[in-house]
Amino acid sequence: MTLTPAASDAPSVPSGGTGVNRSVDERAVPRIEDSVTPGEQPRDFLERYYECRYLLDCREAGHDYRLLFHSNGLIVVMLAPSHPLTTTGTDVTGIDFQVTEHTNRLENRVQGKGKRGAQVVTAEAPLSRVTCADGAQYVIPACARGKLIQLNEKLRSQPQLLTTHSGGEGFVAIILPKLGASSGQKAGTVDCAEYARRRAASAPAAGQDSAGSAACSERDC
Repeated sequence: MTLTPAASDAPSVPSGGTGVNRSVDERAVPRIEDSVTPGEQPRDFLERYYECRYLLDCREAGHDYRLLFHSNGLIVVMLAPSHPLTTTGTDVTGIDFQVTEHTNRLENRVQGKGKRGAQVVTAEAPLSRVTCADGAQYVIPACARGKLIQLNEKLRSQPQLLTTHSGGEGFVAIILPKLGASSGQKAGTVDCAEYARRRAASAPAAGQDSAGSAACSERDC
């Protein structure tokens, strides 16, 4: 028995070879212009593709780090504005990636899609040791568990970027968690609003350079 579809059940036919389906109600598809609010500032690259989180008191009290979670799972590790290296205003004179007698982060070699050869790190594993002009030393941890995909080798020749441009050129490293594990790395971190609330007491007076600010703005995230 052969069934003949009613007119309303017939498959739609593209019109004039344009690929436009005549059965689609054009009014149901919003125009791209309607997705933008007139006068509203477009979101920048970081706001579109990264989620900004903060890891507080990592290894030591007050040692805070900013973690940018990319939509593809990668995690960018940076100093938070409230980290002692940024709040004290001390000059960074050197960064050593030889973290143990047998482990040098600069020997990290990454190959292929599987990132073969990448060093596997835990959240508290040291990535580098920072020396300051006043003699103070700091250990920068990985802050996330996964494969070490990239170190910011620019810090070797320009260590001051770690504090002067902590939210950009002075990033520390990029970590790749196991597939599907990126969201789990957010456990124990806080969002920008909670970070600002917890560190509000250490916020600087108006006019201080943002590098030493404990406040978190939307632009920072």
